[in-house]
Amino acid sequence: MSSETLARRLGVSIQQLQKYETGQNRIAASRLWAMSQALGQPIQAFYPPDAGAPVERVESDLSLVSRLRARDRAMVLALARRLLRPPP
Repeated sequence: MSSETLARRLGVSIQQLQKYETGQNRIAASRLWAMSQALGQPIQAFYPPDAGAPVERVESDLSLVSRLRARDRAMVLALARRLLRPPP
C-alpha cells in the first residue's frame, strides 16, 4: 500500500504520516488501531515480540528483589505497594 493511500484512509496528510514513520510525532492508540485496520494487521504487529510477556519480566524482577537484604527488600516492596495503590 502506498503512503498516499494509507494517509487517505487514516484521514491525515502524507507529511503527518511521515512524522509517524520517523517517530517525530507520537501515534495515539486510536490512530494505531485505525492503522492496523487499514493495513489488515493485528495491532500486536506494531509491538516488539516480547511486549506481550509481562509475566516473565515480573518474575525476573522478583528474582532480583529476592537477592536483596531483608531490610532493602521490605523497602522495595513497600514502595511497590504504594505505587500500586489507586490514587485518592
